[in-house]
Amino acid sequence: MSLARLIGRWATAVALSLAVSAVALTAAAQPATTAEGKPEPGSDAWKKQAFKMFGDIGNNQLPFEGKRFRIDYQVDDISLVFFRERNSAPIILVLPDGSKWYEAKHPLDKVTWYSDETFDMVNIKQPPPGPWQVVGTLSQQSKAMVVTDVQFHAEPLPPRVFRGEKLKTTGYLTNGDDAVETSAFEDAVRLDVLFVSSNNPEYSNFGVDPARVGSFTDDGKGLDEKPGDGVFTGEFNLRLEEGEYVPTYRVMTPLYNRSEEAQPIVVEASPVTMEIKQAENPQQDHQLQISVANDRLQADSIVLTGTTLFPNGERREFTTPAMQAPPYSIAIPNLAFGRYLVRAELFATTTDGREIQLKLDDFQFITREIAPQPSKEQLAEQKRQQQLAEQQALAEQRAAEEAAATRGIVIVVMVNLSILLAAIGFVVWRRRKARQPSTATEATQEKTPEKAKNGE
Repeated sequence: MSLARLIGRWATAVALSLAVSAVALTAAAQPATTAEGKPEPGSDAWKKQAFKMFGDIGNNQLPFEGKRFRIDYQVDDISLVFFRERNSAPIILVLPDGSKWYEAKHPLDKVTWYSDETFDMVNIKQPPPGPWQVVGTLSQQSKAMVVTDVQFHAEPLPPRVFRGEKLKTTGYLTNGDDAVETSAFEDAVRLDVLFVSSNNPEYSNFGVDPARVGSFTDDGKGLDEKPGDGVFTGEFNLRLEEGEYVPTYRVMTPLYNRSEEAQPIVVEASPVTMEIKQAENPQQDHQLQISVANDRLQADSIVLTGTTLFPNGERREFTTPAMQAPPYSIAIPNLAFGRYLVRAELFATTTDGREIQLKLDDFQFITREIAPQPSKEQLAEQKRQQQLAEQQALAEQRAAEEAAATRGIVIVVMVNLSILLAAIGFVVWRRRKARQPSTATEATQEKTPEKAKNGE
């Protein structure tokens, strides 16, 4: 999809950067060809000739005369980019009739105006034909050029990468069939890289949100080798969930955006695992055990380097021996109790010959103070105290048992005594009960003779 198609039937994006002493854009649409062999109006060939080049200015560069440029009557829609000194005021456009357009004052129904620190980008629908003029502090190092179809071309990424891997790749912008080599153009375009889940249900990243992993720059910083050479460099840190992704390159300007998708790649789990064996006493070192799943890595090419942050604030670096296959054991001095943090990177060559750099997840562990080992005298005293405690406990147990036995005997005696007393009481009661009838009989017999004697 071309930029002209995005901004309209006659759309032509123009990136302009001009010298302080002389700058201008000329839009000169060629009538065209039909019977006379000229390009037909509206065709791609016509659009490429919409801005007439002359002299030895070069492909996709425009002639200028002072700060003036001319727009032809056949141009229906145009986008202009004016590069100026950093933090300078936005430009002023002077129309053919002498009226002026400002960043803050222009026809909103016809003009879209975006200002940044270093450029103004203006899109005009139905621009008045004739000579135009630019008023402003324009850049001294820029060039005028025609933008017909801006595209970004990036080196292909490897089909399989590791989580945490740092990738460096390069790309370049083309304007039609020509590479864009002006450094000023970078101020008006932003190149981002998104990793979008392929939503393959066979991978764990199904449905995750797109992640911005980096951007391309041509500023000579970081991994970019030379500023303004037209080679854009991207550095990606793949701190992503494992799974399949579609790398998506976004070319963004204030007036339009476009995206291009690359072939899907798979982000695999890190091949490195770490474990810690803590010291058993303060005089010993901790041992960091590092294992590497090297089925995809050349074992003798693996190098690990890292930094240990100690609880006392100290930092120390470590590196595994060269040309030595894993596993590795790294001694970490036992300097203090608390939190240890290990940050490490892996450098290796894959089995298919690709050089990789892998930033590992931070690894941490916490140590606590270990009680000092007692001396022989202390051990003997502890043993004696333990024996005394055991003897005392045994004596207390025996006393408790004896007291319990005594209580048992007393209870038995009391119970038996109670039973005996109850039995004696019962016998006495029975005897008294037995004597009561005989007494009553004797009393009756004594009364009977007296009655007889009285004649009763």
